[in-house]
Amino acid sequence: MAPTRVPLSRVYIGHGSGTQVALVSEPTGGLYLDHGEAVEAQRTAAGEVVVIENLAAVRAYVEACVTFEGEGEPSAILRQLSLADIRKVKDALLDFFKVAGTSGGSGTSSSSAPGGTPPQPSA
Repeated sequence: MAPTRVPLSRVYIGHGSGTQVALVSEPTGGLYLDHGEAVEAQRTAAGEVVVIENLAAVRAYVEACVTFEGEGEPSAILRQLSLADIRKVKDALLDFFKVAGTSGGSGTSSSSAPGGTPPQPSA
């Protein structure tokens, strides 16, 4: 699968010629085994489902799966991104988990809502 292209709000310059596009690759099975779920759903005592991001896992996936057009070392750019841009990159990464959760899984994962798909946080 080709990386997802994420347009950034401005040009960021690291060790290369600069970039305005992040490339987000699908996490591999090995990364999943190393870091687990990026997002988990849990029920409150009242029975409501809340979605909790695993910040350590999200960070590890971003560091492993995100590169930038025209730049060699992604860490030089990642730390410069605006809050809006890093959130766009993170959302593109988490989309891979949403697709994987709805494309033929058994639906028995403990992090799935009834019906086998992770609940989506309200915007």
